Amino acid sequence: MSPHELRRKYLDFFISKGHSEHPSGSLIPNDVTGRLDESLLFNGAGMVQFKPYFRGVAEPSNKRLTTAQKCFRTGDIEEVGDDSHLTFFEMLGNFSFGDYFKTQAVDYSWEFLTSKEWLGLDPTRLSFTVFETDDEAWERWAFHLRGVGIDPETRVFRLGEETNYWPAGAFSKGPPGPCGPNSEMFFWTSDEPVPTGAYSREDWLRDDDAKKWVEIWNDVFIQYEWQGSLRDASRPEKGYEKSGMPDLPFQSIDTGMGLERTSMVLSGLKSVYDTEAFQPVLRRLVEISGRAYDESPEVQRAMRIVADHLRGACFCIADGVLPANNGRGYVLRRLIRRAVLKGARTLGFGELFFYDLAEVLVDQMGGHYSELADRRAMILETLRNEEALFRRTLEAGYEKLLENFIDPLKQVISPILSMHNEGIIDISQFDISVQDLLYRARNGELIAEFSVGSSNLLSSDNPLEMLNSIKATFDDLMTSDRYDEADREEMQWIQHIASSRISGKFAFQLYDTFGFPLEVTQEICEEAGVTVDVEGYREAMAAAQERSRAGAGMDTVYGGVGVILFATESRPEATEFLGYGMTEAETEISGAHPVMDEDGAGDEFVVALRATPFYAESGGQVADTGVIEGDGFRMRVLDVTKQDGIFVHMVRLEAGEGAKGLDQDAAVRRLNERYFNQPVKAVVDSDRRRAITRNHTATHLMHAALRETLGTHVTQAGSLVNDEVLRFDFTHGRRCRRTNSLGLSNGFTSRY
Repeated sequence: MSPHELRRKYLDFFISKGHSEHPSGSLIPNDVTGRLDESLLFNGAGMVQFKPYFRGVAEPSNKRLTTAQKCFRTGDIEEVGDDSHLTFFEMLGNFSFGDYFKTQAVDYSWEFLTSKEWLGLDPTRLSFTVFETDDEAWERWAFHLRGVGIDPETRVFRLGEETNYWPAGAFSKGPPGPCGPNSEMFFWTSDEPVPTGAYSREDWLRDDDAKKWVEIWNDVFIQYEWQGSLRDASRPEKGYEKSGMPDLPFQSIDTGMGLERTSMVLSGLKSVYDTEAFQPVLRRLVEISGRAYDESPEVQRAMRIVADHLRGACFCIADGVLPANNGRGYVLRRLIRRAVLKGARTLGFGELFFYDLAEVLVDQMGGHYSELADRRAMILETLRNEEALFRRTLEAGYEKLLENFIDPLKQVISPILSMHNEGIIDISQFDISVQDLLYRARNGELIAEFSVGSSNLLSSDNPLEMLNSIKATFDDLMTSDRYDEADREEMQWIQHIASSRISGKFAFQLYDTFGFPLEVTQEICEEAGVTVDVEGYREAMAAAQERSRAGAGMDTVYGGVGVILFATESRPEATEFLGYGMTEAETEISGAHPVMDEDGAGDEFVVALRATPFYAESGGQVADTGVIEGDGFRMRVLDVTKQDGIFVHMVRLEAGEGAKGLDQDAAVRRLNERYFNQPVKAVVDSDRRRAITRNHTATHLMHAALRETLGTHVTQAGSLVNDEVLRFDFTHGRRCRRTNSLGLSNGFTSRY
C-alpha cells in the first residue's frame, strides 16, 4: 500500500468514527491558539499543536480529531540510513479530548488493523505492549485476541516507562507537559514463521532486538500534566527535575502511526526507503550520480541519508525555517551540510546537486502538502545557495583540518624510517598510501613543508587516514613477541603521536572561523578513525559565548511553557477576540494576577478579559494599547500577549484599589476580590491602531515588490511593525545590487 493510499485510508476510517480531519501543524511548534511552544525546537509529534486542548485551556470544535502530521526529530540522526530511522516523517493520529478513552481507543486500533474493510492484517502477526501497571489496556487487547483464538499471554507484554510512557521516560524524567502511559502495536516482518505456542516476554524482547517485530502504531492515554524545570538552564541535555504530576482536567487520547513504516509493512518490504515515500527521489539520485543504489553498503546508506535529509530540509524551509548558526536554522543547516557531505564524499558529486532533487520531492508531495508547491522557488533557491556556501566552507575547513595533522605526521616519519633502516620494522607492513609516503620521504622526495596541496574531498590520501593507518599497524606490532622492551618503547611513542586527536579548541576554531560544524568535523574524522574532543569543544564554545555575552541566547529556545496563573479558582477560558471589527467593547474581567518584584506587588498587574478588542503581539506586530475602565477604577493597557488562547493584558492602575506592597498571596486575594467578574469597557487607542495598520499594510506591499524585483523565491522571514516604523526581513541568497534597490523602490512606491 502506498503512503498516499494509507494516509487517505487512515483519515477516512476515523472520519467514519465521528472525527474531524484537522490540518497538519507547522514543523515550527505553534499550537492551535497560535502560541509558539518554546519547550520544543520542532514539532515532533501529532499532539504538539493540541496541548491547549489536552490542558483544557482551549476547546476544539470537535472533541474527536484526526491528522496526518509533519514531524521532525534528530535524536536518532546517526541511525538514519538503516531500514527504519528517519528525521522527517509523517505521523497519522487520532485524538480524543475528554471524549473516549482507553477501551474505545484500543477498539478503534484493532478494527483498523484487522478489519478486511481497512488494513486487514493477520492478527497472528500482531503483538502489543502496555505500561507495566496498565491493567485496563492489557485486558482490552486480551479481549480482542481471545475473540480470534489467540492466547493474550503470548501477544501482550508489560514494559517500563522508557518504551511505554509518552514521552519516553516521562514518568520520572519529563519533559513538562501532558503525558501518560501508552500501548504500542507491532507487526511480525521476519521471513521466519510467526511464533506459536508458549511465547514469553523474554522471547518477545529477544525477537524485538533482532528487528523481527516492527512498531507501527502507538496509543497514548493522556492523563497527567508533568511538572518540573531544567536541572541546568545552560545545559539542557542534563534534563528536567520533577516537581509534580497532577491529573489533567480530563482524560484524552493521542495516537501515532508512522506512515512510512506502516506502508513498508503493508507492502511486504524490508526498509522504509523501499516505499514510494522515497523511491522517486532515490531513482533521480541514481540517475544524476551514475551510481547504482545497491552498489555497496556505503553508497546505499549515503543515498538514503541524502533522501531523508532532503525531505526534512524542504519541509523546514516551506514552514519558514532558514539556515542559520543557531536554533532551528542550525539544525536545518546541519541537515543540508550532512547530505551534501555524503553526496560529495561518497557519491562523487563535484557540482551542486541537492536542489535538483528538491524538484522531484515537491512534485511528489506538493499535492497533499501545498506549502511545498507554493514555496517551490524559495526551497530551490535556499538549497542551491546553502550548498554553494558549504562547498566553499568545506574547502577551507578541510584544508585547515588536514594541516592540523601535518606536524604529527612529520614527527612519526623520521623514527619509522630509522627503525626500518635498523631492521626493526618493514615499511611493507603499512598500507600502500603510507608506503608511498615513506618511500618518498626516504628518497628525499618529500618536501620539508609537506604541503597539503589542493584538497580533494574524494581522496583517501590525506594525513588523517595516514596517521590512522600508522597507528593501526603499530597496534598490531605491539602484540608481537619479536620485539624487545626498547623497541616497544619506541613504537609506543610513535603510536602515541599517531593517535593524536582533534582538540576541542581546534574543532571550535574550525566552526568559529570557517563555519565548519562540529558534526561535519566528527564525520570526517570518524571516517579516518580519528576522535574529536567534544567536551573541549563545548568548553571553548561556552568561553566564546561568555566573551560575547551570547550565552543567554538559548534561554528563549529552552524556556519551557509556563503560563500566567490568574487570581481565580480556575484558569480563564480562551479569550474571544473582537478587534477585527471594533476598537471598543463591553466585557468582563475573567482573571487577574500581580506582577511581583523585591518590594512586593506594584501598580502593574495582568488581567484577562472574556472578550477583548486589544490585538496581542504576534508575528512581529506590536500589541494595541489603551484603557480598561470599570466602576471606580481605570487601567492603562501597556502590552498584550497571548498564552494558550488567553489574551494577557499588562496594565498599570491609574485609579482605583490596587495591591501595591502586598506579598503575592495577599495581592492575589485583593485583586480577586476587587476585579474578578467586574464589567468593564475596553477601549483601544484607535489613532495608534491606524498607524500600526498602515505599516502592516506596507509590509505586504514590500513583500510583493521584493518578489517582483528579486524573484518569487523571496518570502518573509520576520518583521517588526509598530506605530512609528516597520522592518521587513526576507530570504534572498544573494547580495542586492543597486539596480535591484531602484527597481524595488519603484515597485514599492507604485503600489501606494
